Amino acid sequence: MADILLVEDDDTLRLLLARQLTRGGHSVVECADGLSALTQLGYHSFDLVLTDMKMPRLDGMGLLEQARERGLDAEFVVLTGHGSLEAAVEAFKVGNVADYLLKPLDDIRLLNVVVERALERQSLRSDNSRLVAELQHQLDEQEAAHRQLARSAEEDPLTGVSNRRSLQQALNYALMAHSTVPITVVLVDILDLAEYNTRYGHRFGDHVLRHVAQSLRRTVGPEVPLGHLFADTFALVLTSPVAGVPALLDRLHTDLRTAPLALPDGGTALVGLRVGQADTTRVGRESARLLAAAHLALYQGRPRSQAPTEPSLPLRSHYTLALAARLGLSPELSATLQSAALYPEQSASLTEPVLQVLAHRHERWDGKGTPLGLREIEIPLASRLLAVVEAFCGLQDTDPTTLRRLAGTQLDPELTHQLLELVAEPAQRRAA
Repeated sequence: MADILLVEDDDTLRLLLARQLTRGGHSVVECADGLSALTQLGYHSFDLVLTDMKMPRLDGMGLLEQARERGLDAEFVVLTGHGSLEAAVEAFKVGNVADYLLKPLDDIRLLNVVVERALERQSLRSDNSRLVAELQHQLDEQEAAHRQLARSAEEDPLTGVSNRRSLQQALNYALMAHSTVPITVVLVDILDLAEYNTRYGHRFGDHVLRHVAQSLRRTVGPEVPLGHLFADTFALVLTSPVAGVPALLDRLHTDLRTAPLALPDGGTALVGLRVGQADTTRVGRESARLLAAAHLALYQGRPRSQAPTEPSLPLRSHYTLALAARLGLSPELSATLQSAALYPEQSASLTEPVLQVLAHRHERWDGKGTPLGLREIEIPLASRLLAVVEAFCGLQDTDPTTLRRLAGTQLDPELTHQLLELVAEPAQRRAA
């Protein structure tokens, strides 16, 4: 039933006790003194130790103290004479003592009662320890789950860097904590990500994003806030002077050249990047303005081939002004919209109001746009209007169904409806 270590220097009594315990179905190991018992405890695990208090070499109290120091889990029952009750009481204070027996034993059957009681106590204590360990394990798992949940709320699962919300929080903190230090927002855009997706599939496109994210992290180190802002664009928040940005970008390009992108067909490629930046010394310490200005600078840095083609600009300007007039917008706002519609061909007219219109025209009605993830009427009216006109002018056909599919997700549904009615009016007049 149980593994018991019996420690008694009286050979006759030890033999009697061992025989009684064996009859009870227990496995018994005998020792004549505490030092021998301590050796046995070092090699074997026992459920119960039955020990005399007075023994040569190492007495019962010394054995209890050594067992406590070594963290042994066995229950103890002490044997003591009538004149040594004080020692038994002291033993309860020193070690893991469950009970005691007085020598000489008037009834050997009392041994069975005491041993069973001690083993029951040991079983309960073992169950309690197990339950505590299981509870601690559950608490550890919950804590790990909470930490993982917190990381998931802050981390972009695709790239492993901060997500847009976490990056925004880091920017706000930097602006607050470093109120006297210039803050720079740097946007890094991957060129030709769409081509990688087309040629090798979207899984490889995801690999390209991770490749650039890892390169950025190696370049700026673990302390600089780095986030996957949207689509193919990453953002950095720097508290270093603006003059240090070119050197940082040089290190980034060096890292990309050192570890080029491995292509599925066996070749390698150097990922092309485009950069836009804005700092507090030029646009102020409002996070939304910083991100919008950096996003606009990123757009200004696009290769000319990606800018709107010349033939589309007059058309875009025409529908922008026509829709503004249909909505009854003020002459000042209409003039601002016209300048924004003609960008980048007339970049000299980029006044502050024009910059604000351009900065938010890539926001989406459903909140999944850039640079701030604004949604519905949070997006400035002029930016929503320009987005609708740009989408219409960028269509390869004039089928209104194509534009209607974007209403309510990418585009303002009411402005989309107004533009389509505006476009249909000449055809209706001709039909009449």
